Amino acid sequence: LRRGEGTDTNRLDAYPFEARNEGLLSAPGGNVTLAGYLATNAAGAVISATTASNRPGSITIQARDFGGLAAASTTGSSTTAQGFRFGEATLGQGSLLSVTAETGADQVVFNTATAAFEQSRLYLIGAAVRFQADAVVRAPAGGIRIAGDLPERVYPSNATSGGRLQTLLMEAGSVIDVGGLKDLTA
Repeated sequence: LRRGEGTDTNRLDAYPFEARNEGLLSAPGGNVTLAGYLATNAAGAVISATTASNRPGSITIQARDFGGLAAASTTGSSTTAQGFRFGEATLGQGSLLSVTAETGADQVVFNTATAAFEQSRLYLIGAAVRFQADAVVRAPAGGIRIAGDLPERVYPSNATSGGRLQTLLMEAGSVIDVGGLKDLTA
């Protein structure tokens, strides 16, 4: 439904959408995206991806949806800009987001003439990003972006959306780890 295409009691912006992982989401050599006004990796849940020299892995937790509002405004912990609402991204207690290097036959190879290594990426996007106790985000030698909106190169059609990160909360024991890779061969 879009504004004007339903009754006032049945509008899209009246209901927040939630994307929630309560188990294991895995994408070897790929991407996992969890997107909704509320985006949650529940307590103890795992989202993982892997990176190889020719296939960068990525994870995106994006607390944003189309709320049907055209004017930019800020209310509480949500931001609306150009029709998008930015909500809350939550990493539940003891949950894990992990983008690691592949091993074995298709292992990561650095500084070769035939393949440029592309860095793993992990995005946490929302007006509020919350790490509950003991939540872990791990991307060895990767890039992590915690922000109100995705950068232009990732989401070019919404480069000027105006989303703002208003709250970043890291509870006791939560970890962001981008320590380097070891034991890899060139």
